[in-house]
Amino acid sequence: MPKEIRKYYEALGMPELEAKVLAGLLGQFDSEVVYLHVKKYLEEKGAVVTTMDEAVKKYPDIVKQYFARIFPPGEHKFAALHVALWSGGTFVYVPPGVKLDMPIESFFLIGSSGEGQFEHSLIIADEGASVEWLEGCAAPPFTGASVFTMVW
Repeated sequence: MPKEIRKYYEALGMPELEAKVLAGLLGQFDSEVVYLHVKKYLEEKGAVVTTMDEAVKKYPDIVKQYFARIFPPGEHKFAALHVALWSGGTFVYVPPGVKLDMPIESFFLIGSSGEGQFEHSLIIADEGASVEWLEGCAAPPFTGASVFTMVW
């Protein structure tokens, strides 16, 4: 992670939180993934934690099945805007019957005013599976406007 971005995460206490309680952490800065760490525990359970960009390539059938299903673009103008502009996000898939006892977190930062961030998180717990997922969003104080949308 670049030093200038790391300072944001350190100020928020993310490295300590990840070390203590998280099974995985995805960090995104201005719609670009800058950090992805998945503990071996998740791989051993058969869970998949990756970026939405990677999921579209590796798991296209699952993404097509679930993407924008809860808030379809026809629901309202903000759902349509989000689907049209989505950039980045988190993809989590937990296989049937697998119960994860450590949370996974996605953390999104906006680094400058005038930015729009439209990440899409797709969290799928298959039949009988369970997962705890946390999402955090932050930005330093700006004098200009920024837009952040979040859809699951």
